[in-house]
Amino acid sequence: SKETREGLEPGNFFLTKDNEFAIITGRGSIIPKELLLEGKKQLFNKDFVKGYGGKLENLDNQKNG
Repeated sequence: SKETREGLEPGNFFLTKDNEFAIITGRGSIIPKELLLEGKKQLFNKDFVKGYGGKLENLDNQKNG
């Protein structure tokens, strides 16, 4: 079984510029360090991919748009 991080679950997400961070909107939102708020979580893009198998290829259109 795949481990899940506390308070986090797959959902709507997008990448920051340079694809440094994967940001999840919703419960346990992941936000970049410069925008980090109390009680929020963040994951580096690589950790996000390993943890959730995010379909990052689907985000290329958003990145270019």
